Amino acid sequence: MRKGISIRRDLRSGDIGAIIRMHGLLYPREHGLSPNMERHVAAAVTTAIEHGWPDNGAVWIVERDDEFAGSIALTDEGDGLAALRWFLLDPSVRGLGLGTRLVDELVAEAEQRGFERIWLETLGILTTAARIYTAHGFVCVSERLGPPWGDPGVPYRGYQLALPRSGGLAAQRGDKAARPARVAVLAEVDPLPRP
Repeated sequence: MRKGISIRRDLRSGDIGAIIRMHGLLYPREHGLSPNMERHVAAAVTTAIEHGWPDNGAVWIVERDDEFAGSIALTDEGDGLAALRWFLLDPSVRGLGLGTRLVDELVAEAEQRGFERIWLETLGILTTAARIYTAHGFVCVSERLGPPWGDPGVPYRGYQLALPRSGGLAAQRGDKAARPARVAVLAEVDPLPRP
């Protein structure tokens, strides 16, 4: 890890607000989204907390010089399903391999906790994030135009990763060449409930 950059696994005072605020600042600035994105994140974080997060999931907070610089979270959606959420890094800490490391750690945590699959939804234009997800074995299982996060005409993609305990297709076949050893494909579309 570079000097001044750290990752911690606990929520501290101000972190929840920082997660919401960073989404509210960076998505409009970098991708032209409206303030609806910030409201969506605030509602999703609140719902996750009401359902026991982070105790029944996990959180990683990235700091640069002791200041909030990003996050990723794992939430328990029930029935063996976990969600990868609130994955965003400040531009000052991008390009350092942190995204890959955070997704590595999140997938390992999900496996350790016995989840069967991980699901996420993201903007279709986030090609760097998509490369990280697919490198970890996530498969795009849905594509649509907004407004899941309130902005019409914005392309969204849903990705899913089946973990070995789920006995997915690759795990059943023992097909290690098709996917990384810990990954199997599970073709379900959009399994997260919509508010």
